Amino acid sequence: MSRLDRIRASTGQVVVMVGQDEQHVVTRKVVVAPTRGREIAGNLLYPASLLGAILLGMVAVAISQYIRFQLTAGSTQLPDDGTGMLMVGGIGIAASFVLSQAFRLTSKEHRSLQGIGVFLMVCTFHNFSHWLPGPMSAAFSPDYVMTTADASLPNSFRFGATYYPLHSANAAPDEPLGPAETAILNAAPATEAEPRKLPVVRKAGKIVQGG
Repeated sequence: MSRLDRIRASTGQVVVMVGQDEQHVVTRKVVVAPTRGREIAGNLLYPASLLGAILLGMVAVAISQYIRFQLTAGSTQLPDDGTGMLMVGGIGIAASFVLSQAFRLTSKEHRSLQGIGVFLMVCTFHNFSHWLPGPMSAAFSPDYVMTTADASLPNSFRFGATYYPLHSANAAPDEPLGPAETAILNAAPATEAEPRKLPVVRKAGKIVQGG
């Protein structure tokens, strides 16, 4: 190989030629220092990749739910025990592993967050039948959505056969009533023949008619 050919073949490398005939060639890779912009971009992309790993696990569960629906020939029955959840979780982990290879999210941190995303989606997937009945009916079937909505609790976290509400219906306690409001509520009720109009009382953020 001529000198010119060796120079062309060593693009991006430092070539040190030793000897009269330049037969002994030592190649060294040039380490390019990261620029400030690339360093900032890397710092921003890493947290985004962690969030993406969680979303990747959740998407994998949605895919596994559809696969399970097709494997069971469109069955609308929801198992009472945790067998169905384990099956969906196992398929979700496998699908998450395949997707992680495609998106190059293969570190230990990303794998752990994918597992968290799979767990969260397995336990909350039934809520989509309450939130998005139209798209869910198109993806699965109207019978599946109806059965899931009837058998599950909306806005809840499912573990096995138990549903835990994600928020309390009585989050805001009733405010104590003042003397005037108490007098209105304790007043004699109006007769059916001649209804009596009472002032409006605001109670715990709600407007109720007194009397």
